[in-house]
Amino acid sequence: MSLASATFIRRATFVASAVLVWAVAAHPAGQQSEPTFEVASIKENKSGDNRIAMNVVGGRLIAINMPLETLVAGAYGGATALPPNRVVMPAAWVGATAPRFDIQANPAREFAPGELLVAVRHLLEDRFKLVAHHEMREQPGYALMVDRQDRALGPRLKRSDVNCADPAQRTAKEDDGTLRCGFRGRAGSVTGRNTIEVLARFLTDLVPDRRSVADRTNLSGTYEFQLDWAPEAPASSNGALADPDTVSVFTAVREQLGLRFEPERQRVDVLVVDRVERPTED
Repeated sequence: MSLASATFIRRATFVASAVLVWAVAAHPAGQQSEPTFEVASIKENKSGDNRIAMNVVGGRLIAINMPLETLVAGAYGGATALPPNRVVMPAAWVGATAPRFDIQANPAREFAPGELLVAVRHLLEDRFKLVAHHEMREQPGYALMVDRQDRALGPRLKRSDVNCADPAQRTAKEDDGTLRCGFRGRAGSVTGRNTIEVLARFLTDLVPDRRSVADRTNLSGTYEFQLDWAPEAPASSNGALADPDTVSVFTAVREQLGLRFEPERQRVDVLVVDRVERPTED
């Protein structure tokens, strides 16, 4: 499971993404027939509970109290779930009154890496009659830039001899079995090694509004970093933290990494769901 999508689960969307990504990586390649679920049970959950659960065991998908928007974001997001600002659902399918579902789906065969997401998309299109398209939209985002004019970096951002742009090194593992290029930690603390471009994408999951973060640093190569911040720290209308003892991710990135976020307008790919129907329960 990638740490970017599993350790820092802050919203329901990440639950779907983390489990799906783990399952994509976990199952060996099988036959080359179209990846589908052989049997799928879908029932609307009317418990009123806000908690959700999702797991994949042996290719079997189990989702409890799952909002459709969350499942769509994970299935169409690839390596990480699409953030909420990049999924446009019909009004009846978002918010507190949106229907939730319990899903149990058994695969027709073992899935090769990457095939679970395809099978989930087929499930959505078949049972929910989901039709969607991609379009480019302009949205507010952040540019990740070097903070100091002399381009000196922060005390926790150092160049590495590892070349994480090389696929062979990117997938290599350390003696303890962890990936040489990646992230590890827990909510509020992370260490990692990768390119600044990958770091910028990772930071998208940490900013409170999940705006897209684009690398504008012009820093090439691989870097090792450590970052500690206060996740989900509430802010006032002027951006000040409610608790003066906490450190926002914006402050942490500047003080610890020597980088900063600058607001900018970006054109991003957005998934627009044109049609979706309630499935027939079985």
